[in-house]
Amino acid sequence: MDTLRTGLLWEAGSTRLVEVFSWHSTPLPAFEENGFRERQLEGDVVLDLAVGAEALFKQFHENRKRNIRTAIRNGVEVCEEKSAQDLAEYWEVYRHWQDTVRKHVHADCKFDDAQKVLELSANHRRFLARYQGQAIAATSVRFCAGGLIEYAGNCSLDRFNSLRPNDLLLWRTIEWACQRGFRKYSLGAAHPFLQKSGGMIEPIDCYRMDRTFFHRYQLKESVLALRRALLHALPVRMQPVARAWLKRLLG
Repeated sequence: MDTLRTGLLWEAGSTRLVEVFSWHSTPLPAFEENGFRERQLEGDVVLDLAVGAEALFKQFHENRKRNIRTAIRNGVEVCEEKSAQDLAEYWEVYRHWQDTVRKHVHADCKFDDAQKVLELSANHRRFLARYQGQAIAATSVRFCAGGLIEYAGNCSLDRFNSLRPNDLLLWRTIEWACQRGFRKYSLGAAHPFLQKSGGMIEPIDCYRMDRTFFHRYQLKESVLALRRALLHALPVRMQPVARAWLKRLLG
């Protein structure tokens, strides 16, 4: 761990923020004892692939099962991205997904970055969902062969979401991972969409070194945490108004 920490800081150079993440079950005392501040995050939904795809499907929330069947019945098909044409179709989906009005998308991927995923087949794969021949959604995974696979990203076209392509994409990547002998599948977060896949939420620890004056990253995080706490303390009907007011006040 000392060697890892030393090498990481050398590589980071003058970077103002350095963060290291680890499963809570695998603490990193060498970081906490040398200037990194540790905090526990909610963690990720993790599936045990050893039980097999069929058993995992039975653990799904009924809504997830229904959506997968709906996607199949609607004629949605999933295939692995392999060609330059597949990449071009993915990029069209990604560009339109970035501009969705449904939510604010925190993503800034360049085409060159997307192309690299296609080239890194030893530890990255991307899958496309198509409807009547048109790509309508995509999911990326990254992995260590024979070990952990992680759900790395998703994008979709809003007008086709009623066909449930994202549920089917998640299911097909689970099947793919089971067939290739991966042991565990981390879904990369723990929000409600992912919790419908069963599994367990594995907590994660974040070790952070904030090198900014007055620890600005830490201060911003504290402000955001305060804002969330204030909102959750209010009745549900008052939260939208309070959220708008706090946004104007705190930015």
